[in-house]
Amino acid sequence: MIEFIDQNDFYAHVIGQKDCCDYEESGYVAVFKNGVAAITRYSHCSCYGTWTDLLDKAHNPRLDWCGTIDELVEMAKRTADIIITEREADTSDYDYEHLVDVYDQVIKWYNIGCFSA
Repeated sequence: MIEFIDQNDFYAHVIGQKDCCDYEESGYVAVFKNGVAAITRYSHCSCYGTWTDLLDKAHNPRLDWCGTIDELVEMAKRTADIIITEREADTSDYDYEHLVDVYDQVIKWYNIGCFSA
């Protein structure tokens, strides 16, 4: 579980994000904070931000998967589905390329050593 103070805290910990950048934005975002990595999918109209879309009724961000940075990098290397991590992501999914892009960003971020576990 990762706790964020507010949207600025959330965005300060984003290590990868990609969406379709149009009115109906949908995509993925990966974050890393206090030794915990997370990735989630989102979909919202452009009148809302990603942070707002991710908030649940208790005003905590909904994150589909949480674990270690090493686990996230391993998922990225095999393009894992973020819900059923044992399987590969569905290439026919509308946001598949966004997931691949975020995974690439995570691997690059990891390889340049931007983290401290």
